[in-house]
Amino acid sequence: MPILERLNATALASLYPAWDFAPVWMFNGRNDTVVGWREKIPFYDAMQASNHGWAFYWDLRAHGGRSTEPRAWREGGTEEETFAWMVETLRLDQSYPAFSACSIDDDPGEGHSSDGDPIGTINGYLRWDPATTEDAEGRWSIEIRLAEKSPTEDCTVDVTARRRQLFRPEPGTPLRFAVRSASTGGILLSGETEVDPNGLVTVPEIPITVGGVRLIVETP
Repeated sequence: MPILERLNATALASLYPAWDFAPVWMFNGRNDTVVGWREKIPFYDAMQASNHGWAFYWDLRAHGGRSTEPRAWREGGTEEETFAWMVETLRLDQSYPAFSACSIDDDPGEGHSSDGDPIGTINGYLRWDPATTEDAEGRWSIEIRLAEKSPTEDCTVDVTARRRQLFRPEPGTPLRFAVRSASTGGILLSGETEVDPNGLVTVPEIPITVGGVRLIVETP
């Protein structure tokens, strides 16, 4: 792999959609002129399009948080909470859900410090419980919820099953899915999908609530 490609996160996300690299969490400032803000937008777009695992937060800070503007995510404790949850949750030997097209995502704009939402997040309110993961030859299942700090009690999001251990159907394999309430077990959504040409399993527009839901994907 050429060195400039290896150092280009946007290129890595775009060129290797089947690669289950580690989920990415980023906290950035729109007024950061050292690391930069403009190049973040194509990276977000590439991660969304390739269904990789990630969450992104931004506010009005400058580099290192040195800014007269509010540093919302840091001051609210979100950075510490998120990193603690990430370290406690992620494992190399366990699959995880990647999120894209979340209905409550904020708008980062086009790369200028003055456009888009001044403070926002993409995928930042979504959580999953690794203890609920089921990864078997013909079935993949997990519980997903919205964080209590979410601005709404529900949303929809595309979910891609990443780093699958045993559930590895071939591209083109038809799949059944169901979304059940974590509290009542009632079915909120059901349907069919299939493994895409990259071997990815994605279920579109599933409903997520603060109370939590269980996503179940099975081979026929």
